[in-house]
Amino acid sequence: MSENRYVVGNKNLINNSPSGTKISYDFSNSLDESVLGILCFILVVIATLVLIGYIIQYTWNKTIPDIFSVKEITLYQAIGLFIL
Repeated sequence: MSENRYVVGNKNLINNSPSGTKISYDFSNSLDESVLGILCFILVVIATLVLIGYIIQYTWNKTIPDIFSVKEITLYQAIGLFIL
């Protein structure tokens, strides 16, 4: 039985049938790439939240306590304000 490999984009299609009617899909590479992509996306989201939280905390703590006589906020409170 001959095996023909076809590449579509970065996906491997394997044809095991001599008549060429059955095509199976090789998930080994795409699963690793999708898990890595999801982890990178989560890391970018967390880094963005922390960065924006620091900006909100800095801006709040430099302006609002002097104007309205309220307490300064923490980073977690600033991230919470951003999420709201």
